[in-house]
Amino acid sequence: VEVAAPGWARAGPENNVNPKENLRQPSLDELERKVKALEFRITELNDFIENASLPLHRVDANGIIIWANQAELNALGYSREEYIGQPIAKFHADEHIINDILTRLTNNETLLNYEARLVRKDGAIRHVLINSSVYRENDEFIHTRCFTRDITDRKLAEDRIRQNEQQLRLITASLPALIAYVGTDYRYRFVNHAYEKWFDRPHTEMVGRSMREVLGEELNTITRPNAERALAGHEVRFEAYVPHRSGVRRHVTASYIPDRSPSGEVLGFVTLIQDISDRKRIEEELAATLKREEAAHRSAELERQHLHRLFMQAPMPITMLEGPEHRVTLQNAASSDLTGGRDLSGKPILLALPELAGQPFYDLLDEVFDRDDAGGAAE
Repeated sequence: VEVAAPGWARAGPENNVNPKENLRQPSLDELERKVKALEFRITELNDFIENASLPLHRVDANGIIIWANQAELNALGYSREEYIGQPIAKFHADEHIINDILTRLTNNETLLNYEARLVRKDGAIRHVLINSSVYRENDEFIHTRCFTRDITDRKLAEDRIRQNEQQLRLITASLPALIAYVGTDYRYRFVNHAYEKWFDRPHTEMVGRSMREVLGEELNTITRPNAERALAGHEVRFEAYVPHRSGVRRHVTASYIPDRSPSGEVLGFVTLIQDISDRKRIEEELAATLKREEAAHRSAELERQHLHRLFMQAPMPITMLEGPEHRVTLQNAASSDLTGGRDLSGKPILLALPELAGQPFYDLLDEVFDRDDAGGAAE
């Protein structure tokens, strides 16, 4: 099979011309336009890098800063003359950190979100995340490509949260109540010292774990409906008789208080649990004692009523007297008949029975009262 040669390769005087000679060479104007376009793109790229809001810098193989953009200079408060040409280690607060960074980069590692602390010109410390890699030519270290992100505000916020948690833990450590914070995922965010003692576990083994994991199946079943109500926005209070690691069940009272954001969204709930076993035991003992006392009182009342009936029904006259005036407090039917049916109750005996005045019987009553220093009885 013959394949036809292209037209320029065929024989003939009109085709005996080198094809490269047919390629049109760009004009000088076209070259100038391309150069200007390239220069514009380079200028545009340099402007983008120089004026980027993210701090950028380059460091050579000796750890010397060879370039930095304006954002980096602004972040640390230095002029270009004060910053360029200086060892990068001069601006790090921790020598071992910058040494580790340079070692990793020399070993051709890429750094992603590497935490470090930089020192501003005014002495302030800035917390940053560093992303960096090395530009190489023929495997030779030319310079780093370093991007720095300031996270000082975030770190300060984290420190405040940590300090607040430490203060909260210090405040709640002395409280006998079990205090915890549970998120919407039913996982513990905070537990106090009483919680640690109750479950005999450090807080590090409870924070981040679910209520089921910490409480166990039985206790979780008891508390889960109340937790659901708290996360639905309701404040919940309840008592329960719960298992305890000692093997002896304990009586507790619990409050679940929803935690809301400014917009009203429920973020979790605070648990406040108190062991009221001792109080319940005392209440039960007092109730039992009161029940016994009531039973004894009823028995004594029945006995009193029985004696009163015997007293009132006695065939012989009986009168109860009280005090130095020998006031009549009680007399039976026989005594009332003896005195002619007169009502002597509450009256001194001489006023009730004036005929006794001057009789030895009245003097006998005085002797009995003086001897016993109490009310007496006489027929």
